[in-house]
Amino acid sequence: MSVVVPNYNYAHLLAGRITTIANQTFPIHELILLDDASSDESLAVAERELGKLSMTARLIVNERNSGSVFRQWLRGVEEATGDFIWIAEADDLSDPTFLAEAMRAFE
Repeated sequence: MSVVVPNYNYAHLLAGRITTIANQTFPIHELILLDDASSDESLAVAERELGKLSMTARLIVNERNSGSVFRQWLRGVEEATGDFIWIAEADDLSDPTFLAEAMRAFE
């Protein structure tokens, strides 16, 4: 499972989002956080929080804003190496069993 988190100026929500991903009961292969040229403290928060993780985590930073979350989704899919991809928006949270429950449909 690869988790892709597209972010633009959600520094105030990133720590919580990353925590709810890390606390999933379903195993996660990698977390890819895409920052779309945020002008807030997103990069500092992302670097700090990703550094706490035991899973593989990458931060990909755009120098200029892409202008489209769909471009960010595509970039994340292209970068992902897992068999499944979860696009986990930066401004959301998830229950620890979310992935386990969602993946039952693929069993």
